[in-house]
Amino acid sequence: MVSVPSAYVNNDGYRIAICVPVMDQCSTLFTRSLANLMHKCGQDKKPVTLHMSYGSNVISQRDSLAREALATPADFLMWFDSDMHFPSDTIDRLLNRKAKLVGVPYATRVRPIRSTAFKSTMDYDARLNKSVDGGLEKVAALGFGCVLVHREVFETMEAKEYKSKFDVVNAVVMDKKEPPWFGVKYDDESKSVLGEDIYFFEKASDAGFQPYADFELAKNVAHVGSKVYTLEDIEE
Repeated sequence: MVSVPSAYVNNDGYRIAICVPVMDQCSTLFTRSLANLMHKCGQDKKPVTLHMSYGSNVISQRDSLAREALATPADFLMWFDSDMHFPSDTIDRLLNRKAKLVGVPYATRVRPIRSTAFKSTMDYDARLNKSVDGGLEKVAALGFGCVLVHREVFETMEAKEYKSKFDVVNAVVMDKKEPPWFGVKYDDESKSVLGEDIYFFEKASDAGFQPYADFELAKNVAHVGSKVYTLEDIEE
C-alpha cells in the first residue's frame, strides 16, 4: 500500500497531538506511514506534536500519553498503534467527519479475522464488519489503533469521575483520584476480558459521546502482522 497525494486538506487551525504507545519496535510500514503523515502536516502547516510511550503496559502507556497530550494546547488527540499502516491524509479525513470521537475499523491480526468495530461493548462477538454504504457508521466501540478524539471527551470523562466523588453538602472533594480513562473489565455474560479500548469507549458513551467508524478510510488502512490484513480478510 503506497501513500498518495492527499485530496483532503483541513487547515481549520486545529492543533493535533499524535499519541503512539510502543512495546519495543515500530513496524517498517508504520514508520513510513508516520513519516508521510508528518511531512504532509508540515506542508499544510498543521500544528502537530508527537508523543510516544515505550513499555509493556498499554493501559499505563495510553494514560500517560493522554495526560502528556492534554498538557499541550491540542484540540484533538490522534491515536495510532505502532503496527498500523495508514495514508498521509488520515488526520484530515477524520477531521472532515466533524465528530468528536471517530476512528477507523481495521482487521484483527489473528484468526478468526474480524473487524475491530464493535456493535456492543457487552458482546465481544458483536462486530460490524462492513458499512451499508461504505461511509460513516455509529458504533459502540473501536480498536484504538487509529482513533481521533477531541480533548473535550477526556475532560468530560474526567469531570464525570470527579463529580461522583463530590460531597455537595460539605463542598469538598472526597477521596479524589485520577480518572480511569483506560482500564480492563471482566464481562460475566461473555466470560471474557474487555480491553482498554472498549473500556474507554464505554466510559465515553456514558459521558455522552457517540463513537463513529469511518469505513471509507478503512479501505486505505491496514493492520500489520505476519501479513498485511485488511477488512477483505474478514471471515464471516
